[in-house]
Amino acid sequence: MWSQRANFLSVPTDCPQRERAGWTGDLQAFVGAAADNAQVVPFVSRWLENLRADQLEDGRVPIFSPRSPFDAEAAQAATGVGSIVAAAGWSDAIASVPWTLYRRSGDRRLVEDNFGAVRRWIEFQRTTAAAELPARLSGVELTAAQRRNQSLLYNTGEQFGDWLTPSTMEGRPTHDAIGIAPALTGEYIAPMFQARTLTLAASMATVLGREADAAQAGHPGRRGACRLRERVRGCRG
Repeated sequence: MWSQRANFLSVPTDCPQRERAGWTGDLQAFVGAAADNAQVVPFVSRWLENLRADQLEDGRVPIFSPRSPFDAEAAQAATGVGSIVAAAGWSDAIASVPWTLYRRSGDRRLVEDNFGAVRRWIEFQRTTAAAELPARLSGVELTAAQRRNQSLLYNTGEQFGDWLTPSTMEGRPTHDAIGIAPALTGEYIAPMFQARTLTLAASMATVLGREADAAQAGHPGRRGACRLRERVRGCRG
């Protein structure tokens, strides 16, 4: 409760002692507990308005919100994790946060207000997956089936992955953790969140009575999300 009081100031922040930024990954992990602790729907709904306003024209959802022009310039000038604008898990908060609040509160407006932004994020993932291959597969001869499978997976570009997961640091220098864990896990974590967001989008569409959209979220749709999960299990090729 005290952590929530310390971090829910103006926007939901990541920590009370340094950055104090509206990191989406932190809220998507905590929003369920926050809703159990207090009536946070008005507070988080206002933040979700900010997040939708910050969504880029191509559908990317920033890793924190509010996002200033300075933040955009800093990312453009950086390399590695510092260059990340949108990332699996963090950006998927556009689906997981309103859905969790809807499940806690029953307030259908949370689904209505955010469904369009969720669809735009999904479309960005879809087009990116169809156009790119992971660096690991650069120059690798793929079969037609492998290429079809890869075209469903959003698993390219800089990702945070399983952020600083301890198992990736065994035998490695701890001061390099900020780059090692994302590099080792991003390709696998990203499509897992992609599959989850597709599932949430189908559920949101059903709540709104938009069965055609629910099916489309499955192509990947409901079936497609299941197919995508199978691809995630076999994403090494």
